[in-house]
Amino acid sequence: MALPTASICAGYDGIALGLALAGADPRVVVYVEREAYAVANLAAAMDEGRPDPAPIWSDVATFDGRPWRGVLDLITAGIPCQPYSVAGARRAGDDPRDLVGHLARIVGEARPALVLVENVPDFVSLGGLRRLGEALAGVGYRLADPVLCSASDAGAPHRRQRVFCLFALADGDGGRLEQFWRPERDGAEGRTDAREHVVDGRDAEVADPAGFRGGERGQT
Repeated sequence: MALPTASICAGYDGIALGLALAGADPRVVVYVEREAYAVANLAAAMDEGRPDPAPIWSDVATFDGRPWRGVLDLITAGIPCQPYSVAGARRAGDDPRDLVGHLARIVGEARPALVLVENVPDFVSLGGLRRLGEALAGVGYRLADPVLCSASDAGAPHRRQRVFCLFALADGDGGRLEQFWRPERDGAEGRTDAREHVVDGRDAEVADPAGFRGGERGQT
């Protein structure tokens, strides 16, 4: 089933590519990307037939999700990791590059059935996931158990850990969450309400199918 998708902080559209390789069918209808090099790569790739041809909006701060309500099934977001990475100052929400607030606003405006967010593992431990979960729970989203993955899982020679967090409209995902996010495959243990998962003062638990818990974290 094709999922009309907005790719926020699209980069080279790697999230949609990964989803397609995993058997999902995201169809990107709009990209949001400010970095000129990434925009040039996207435009050149579109000319070559990959990724999906779609307009590119250059500033997440001015992107208005309201015209996309009723259009989108999925928002993917690889928001900047620098506020949470061990390679940065780890200022989290105090870092001007942190885009949690803008992402939450766009999701609330567009109200897609699903939202998939990718970041470094310390997005969880430094409170980014909690803040996003609070905001999205307030507009009706629930959170599946986050999943920690490494590039080496796909055969790469480096670890490069990332956490993937999937939200779904609690009463409006049309069963897409179960089709899209299969805990028995990913090593997660079902799903919980977003408020229960991230608002009660505890960090969200991260499913760790590859056994990396306790190892290096927050790598870029």
